[in-house]
Amino acid sequence: MATKIQQILETAPNESVLFGSWLSSHGLDARGQYAYMKSGWLDRISKVLLYRHTTRNLARVAM
Repeated sequence: MATKIQQILETAPNESVLFGSWLSSHGLDARGQYAYMKSGWLDRISKVLLYRHTTRNLARVAM
């Protein structure tokens, strides 16, 4: 089964900018967003915007 972040990111295009509120509405609260930012899945652009890496970058982070 896919992780929560994988399920959410399947609906968002590669290299997209995501609102924290959009992620929250899809089940990823602020604490989860912070955890995924710290682990390299997302980059914070501002307090409310996050950047989604490409699939290629995600593979590198996972290694």
